[in-house]
Amino acid sequence: MRIFHPILRVGYILATGLTMVTSGISAEKISETETKAAGLLKQAIQKSSRNEDGGAALLDAAEQARATLNPNHYTVELLNDAIKDYKNRSDASQFQKALRNCQESITFRPVGEAKQPVGFPEWTPLHVIEFKKYPEYRMAEVQMKDSGNRSFWMLFNHIKRNKIAMTAPVEIGYDSNNENANEASMAFLYRDQDLGKPGNDQADSSVVVKDVPAMQVVSIGCRGNMNEQEVEAAREKLEEWLVDHPKYKISGNLRKLGYNSPMVPSFMRYYEVQIPVELK
Repeated sequence: MRIFHPILRVGYILATGLTMVTSGISAEKISETETKAAGLLKQAIQKSSRNEDGGAALLDAAEQARATLNPNHYTVELLNDAIKDYKNRSDASQFQKALRNCQESITFRPVGEAKQPVGFPEWTPLHVIEFKKYPEYRMAEVQMKDSGNRSFWMLFNHIKRNKIAMTAPVEIGYDSNNENANEASMAFLYRDQDLGKPGNDQADSSVVVKDVPAMQVVSIGCRGNMNEQEVEAAREKLEEWLVDHPKYKISGNLRKLGYNSPMVPSFMRYYEVQIPVELK
């Protein structure tokens, strides 16, 4: 997979960082049980680095954190996997790394930097796979094969010329759903369909404004950098979900929705990886 070019990330900082960050949208508050579970893990991780038998303390903390959380909490599955792996391999270093990921995930909340298009569903919870419905929406799109590293700036200049407010997410479309899929398109989404009109931008014909039909997707919430390995891992999880839910079939190519600019630290960035689906 070919991933969002570093030059575009710099462009995001220069062009949208200030505008988007100042429009922050509050996320769901962290509960008392989440705070307690994360605290148990953090304390054990700090102590384990100074203790030769750190694995036992980590295991105890992991089991306590798991018992503290709601059984349906998305991090419980991560804790289960970490505990199982440690019992099988007795690798305290890897266990510590897995629990640090659990600790950060428990208290993670997406940073909203801009409004979504009207009618868009809420963010998919971190690590959760869910079925979602999207209404028809309007977007300005460029093909990355033709525009390369200029994609971001072409879109930014388009919304600037037409006085279209920046929204989140930015949509990256792929050319297939397989492991060798490449980024094919980039799009900025309009807040609503009353803005602008479909067709080629008169000032830059490479930018095409179009209305996207209502769709259904299977989506997974992710955090961090949208690097090749992470996107591929997310794609594989979505495919596994589809195998377990045979009533759905794939109806479009892989896409990812990026919600944050590089102004947000990498460990706090949120994105979704999605595959369009329909009932068989």
